[in-house]
Amino acid sequence: MEPLGTEEEFHKTLDKMHGATGRHGPFAYALVRWLEPNICLETGTWGGVTTAYIAQALKDNNKGHLTTIDDESGVGMDRPMPLSEVRANLETMGLAGRVTIIKGDSTQVGYPKNIDFAFIDGGHSYEVCSADSKKALAEKPRCICWHDSHNEMGVIRYIAEFKAENPEYQMLEVDYDFGLAVAILKFPVRR
Repeated sequence: MEPLGTEEEFHKTLDKMHGATGRHGPFAYALVRWLEPNICLETGTWGGVTTAYIAQALKDNNKGHLTTIDDESGVGMDRPMPLSEVRANLETMGLAGRVTIIKGDSTQVGYPKNIDFAFIDGGHSYEVCSADSKKALAEKPRCICWHDSHNEMGVIRYIAEFKAENPEYQMLEVDYDFGLAVAILKFPVRR
């Protein structure tokens, strides 16, 4: 049986986790609470900080599931991060039941169907960001976010292309902590 997890356990475990997206975690949490998605996707788990915030929002919504994908390479980070460590932290927080962790190349593995919310933070080359985004967008998510939208040229290039090709999404961009771009579908698909 999964532990219940308390707010104190969440923050205590979060403090020991590694993750460059620590400042964006609360923003992702707020979006998931507001949008109440059923199916969420995250590419680029690394330390699991954003994973934990999304999972906590799903738990607080009392619905939804997150699939997170990482190849454990730690490319661009200070070290590789074993997904087993992320899983253990989620178990401590009482969130493991809300998350499926997939080890693999996000451009190669299958994505869940009917994605409502996507957080793209895997490979930051144009090719990987584009492939991850287009796979997620095939499911017409209500919201898609990109981390590192102001410091990674591949992500910057893809978002410029996305904005030109997807007028059905409204954009919000935040420029602190390497940048976060958020696209929300103006007229969501009813599922």
